[in-house]
Amino acid sequence: MNILQVGTNSGNDHVLKFCKHLSKNNINKLLLVEPFSIHNPQIELNYKGFDYNLFNIAIVPNKNQEKITFYFHEKDVDGRRDGTPAYEVASINIDHIIKHYGNDRSLIRSFNVPCITLNEFIENNLKNMKLDYLYLDIEGIDMEVIMSLNLNKYDIENIIIEILHLDKEKLISYMSNYKYHPVDDSSFDNYIQKGYDLLFKKKL
Repeated sequence: MNILQVGTNSGNDHVLKFCKHLSKNNINKLLLVEPFSIHNPQIELNYKGFDYNLFNIAIVPNKNQEKITFYFHEKDVDGRRDGTPAYEVASINIDHIIKHYGNDRSLIRSFNVPCITLNEFIENNLKNMKLDYLYLDIEGIDMEVIMSLNLNKYDIENIIIEILHLDKEKLISYMSNYKYHPVDDSSFDNYIQKGYDLLFKKKL
């Protein structure tokens, strides 16, 4: 089984639960994409024992340059009881950061990171291979990225997209053009963010 997660953050999430459910022997390729390298030590800890590849790059809809600016906020402490930054919300879209933390930009920080399109990434790492699960959580640009992906070319069985900031009906309509339809599979509830993610399965 081949799994790609775009937007891994610290790695302590539903995708990790899914991987543990499958067991290491059932995973052929596990590809984790997380632009913010500050999360690398935690990802390494969470995925200890798994054979995986971690990429500190940004997935973008269109590649016009080799690097792109990523933004985050110093008050991003969600999920940390001690009040230290968790940096769970980072995006190439500065408006996405402002939407979460207000218009005061004095605590918005940025860094540059190499970027690549999802088509290029798949070509480089999964060419001519089936992708069983594609997880997308890209903080504000999920729709642009999925619409940039050549869904006719690549063999992707399941796509899980965070829909919190998307037009759900527009997404469902778009995906149906490529024979992907939302699935309410209760057996998969533990392996998505219930209420946040939508699971699409390709049905020919």
